Amino acid sequence: LRCRQKSLPPPDLIAMASDGRYFVRFADGTSQWCGTIEEEFSSVAHSVVTRSVSFGPNGLSVIVDDTGYVHWCGGRPHSGVVGALRRADGRAVQCIGLNPEHAQSYIIGFVDGGVVGGGNKELTSLSDEARLAPGEYVKSAPLGARRSYVLQIVNRPA
Repeated sequence: LRCRQKSLPPPDLIAMASDGRYFVRFADGTSQWCGTIEEEFSSVAHSVVTRSVSFGPNGLSVIVDDTGYVHWCGGRPHSGVVGALRRADGRAVQCIGLNPEHAQSYIIGFVDGGVVGGGNKELTSLSDEARLAPGEYVKSAPLGARRSYVLQIVNRPA
C-alpha cells in the first residue's frame, strides 16, 4: 500500500493474519491477496463481491459475500461459530471476525445491526453489551492476540 500511486482508488477493506496472509479490497471493487492462501480462497474471492474477510488459525479463512452468504476456506470452522450462525435464523451476515490463534473465538456482525461473539468471556458478553444506535451496524470485527478486538461501527447508508 505504501508504494501504491495516490491516483489509484484507496483501500476500503483490509484483512491481515499474523502468518503473512492478507486481503485488500479497493474502492473500485478490485482486490488483491497474498501469503499462503488456499486455492479455494482464491476461487471464491474471484467469483463473489466481497463484504468481509477474516483469517483464522491453520489456514482457515472466511469470506462473507455481498448477499451475506458465508464461504469457509482452508478448513472447518469451530462448532461454536457454526452454532451461532444456525441460531441466527437466516439473518444476513455483515462480517465474521476470527481469532488468528484460537479457532473457537469469533465475532459475527449482522446487517440488521446485531452482534454476537463467543469463545471467551469477553466475546460471549459482547452481544449483551453491544447496543448500537438505530441505523448503525458492525462493518468489520478483526480479532487480535490476547483477547483483543475492534468493532468498526458505521452508519447505514441512506
